[in-house]
Amino acid sequence: MARDREESRRDRRIVTALVAEIVGSEGLISSLETEAAHELISGAVDVMIKQIEALAGTVVTLGGGATLAIFGAPIAHEDDAVRGVLCAVRIVEAIADYTATVDAHRVPSGLAVRVGIESGRVVVARTGSDARDDISVTGAVLHT
Repeated sequence: MARDREESRRDRRIVTALVAEIVGSEGLISSLETEAAHELISGAVDVMIKQIEALAGTVVTLGGGATLAIFGAPIAHEDDAVRGVLCAVRIVEAIADYTATVDAHRVPSGLAVRVGIESGRVVVARTGSDARDDISVTGAVLHT
């Protein structure tokens, strides 16, 4: 029974994975005071998350200056690949706007982002508890 419950919490899906990464985040972080680096990077990540969520993407992981999102799970749309590509373009544009705003108020940040997109088959597993439902995603598409 436990295995049946576990298998019911897993799905094979075709998703579009998007990775957005702040270029040179390690160097940028080391060149700023800790609080200023945190504010700059977390602001940029917030900008990326807003673009992902606006197109019904799911943020899977966050770390440093990088964000991994998927389009197609847990909810699939016919145009998930298009949403992923559109999101990539919007992230690049939104980070450029964010950088211009930050640079106008502080020391120039030189902030830039690179985005990669790939579609393919993954296994999506629902994890967590009744109070909190997270997902984990496994598949080669995440490493392309």
